[in-house]
Amino acid sequence: MIPTVRIFIPFILPAMIGILFLFLILRKNPFLSPVAYCTALGLPLGIGLITLVMFWSYVCFNAQAKFSAIALSAILAAALIIWSTFVGNWKKNFSDFLSHEYALPHANFSSQFLSSRLLIVLGMVLFIVAFYDFLRNFAFLSMSNLFGGWDAKTNWNLRAVFLFRSPERWTAIFSDMVLPQLANYPLFLPSAVAWGWNWLNAEPLIWPPLVAMAFTIGIGLMIFWYFSSQNSLFTGLVAASFYWMNPAYRFWATSQYADVPLCFYITAATLTLVTAYRLRTFSLFFLVGLFAGLAAWTKNEGILFSFWILGVTVLLTASIPNHDWKWKSKAILLLIFGLSIPFTAVLYQKLILAPPDIYSGRASKVLELFKSLTNWDKSLFILTALVYSKIGYVEFGKQHYAWNGIWIFFTAALIYVLIFERRRLIQSGLWAILTLVLVIDIGYFLVFHLSPFDLRFHLSTSMHRLALHHGILALIFSFEVFLIRGKDRVSNPAQTLPE
Repeated sequence: MIPTVRIFIPFILPAMIGILFLFLILRKNPFLSPVAYCTALGLPLGIGLITLVMFWSYVCFNAQAKFSAIALSAILAAALIIWSTFVGNWKKNFSDFLSHEYALPHANFSSQFLSSRLLIVLGMVLFIVAFYDFLRNFAFLSMSNLFGGWDAKTNWNLRAVFLFRSPERWTAIFSDMVLPQLANYPLFLPSAVAWGWNWLNAEPLIWPPLVAMAFTIGIGLMIFWYFSSQNSLFTGLVAASFYWMNPAYRFWATSQYADVPLCFYITAATLTLVTAYRLRTFSLFFLVGLFAGLAAWTKNEGILFSFWILGVTVLLTASIPNHDWKWKSKAILLLIFGLSIPFTAVLYQKLILAPPDIYSGRASKVLELFKSLTNWDKSLFILTALVYSKIGYVEFGKQHYAWNGIWIFFTAALIYVLIFERRRLIQSGLWAILTLVLVIDIGYFLVFHLSPFDLRFHLSTSMHRLALHHGILALIFSFEVFLIRGKDRVSNPAQTLPE
């Protein structure tokens, strides 16, 4: 039996590593609400970095991997502490870090004192009630099914068992005899689960739900950071509350699947990219690449996203005025460098350790893909499933309207901005979020044409989960179009930063 307090100890090192890593990158750069950013993204980033340390420990040290992973992570945390404390004037660094905390890009929100304060109080009440209800629902569903969903039992947590119980024979997780058709999947989530088990020297069933909760809460805090820093505290509270109350995310958060962590990294990479564009902050492009790489390290769908965001970044940086191509080229190279850190582990696993991916052979047959795309009945069937998964009812024991209108809201925002605010769409960089939402769906549409499984079965078991990956981007795009209005709009928040 693991004591209640001890179960949270494995989060300490990841939180330290993630927060210090972000602090060192943001300390000398213009940024909005860096403390809120580090609070939202620090722990999930730290978990991602820890899993990379875990993977290379198992590759290099085999039987001693469990101890080596903890020791190397502790060394990394110590190095970050030393770097942030003794390199340069740490008091000045911390002062610079905090100097942008309340640099909100609106000057008019507090002009009507009574109404603005009242809105903030109402927003806080809504946020607290929604967050409490989310936690209550999460605890109830998790305790009702501690083993998680089907994929958690047969893939993610089963792989973690191999890493924890048999480090000397851990490569058996790549055998088709153990996980047929899933042997090529990345090891982020199994490593995150095994990290806690290694630290506790036990397999408490509550640890996998706690990992899931860290990412689910992180998404809500990230939404709050984005809107509170780039518009108003009230908008951040309302948008985050909308997320807490969404049935789809409330349900899948307790499944212990990798889809919610993937959603986190996709959202983190995209919002950091838009912020880097608006603030013209060079070092943020490294974080964009790092988060995109962690998305690839989380699920195979993240690999596709990495290529999408690289293409969007090239177009976005090309559109930045008053910067030469040397600056733009360095920004893209910085993104590629951040991307390469997790991608090295992904490539090593897929090319050296694991058998070929179930899609790779079919994707190489261009003629077969072309014939499949010109099968109009099949294409229409996939497209219908793609649309229905976003607007239809889904069975969760009861019937729920799965998305609380996120995708209908997104469609309305898309139509509105294309008709009335095309200039704003381009100048603010908002088109990057829109483009990523659309190309992610296009990518999944193409991949389903290569599916080796029964198409109806494959769509019914995966399409709804796939919509989780970019659902938060759709929510953010919609809120930014409709709730950031009039004189609250700022196309370049860097103008509001203190000198």
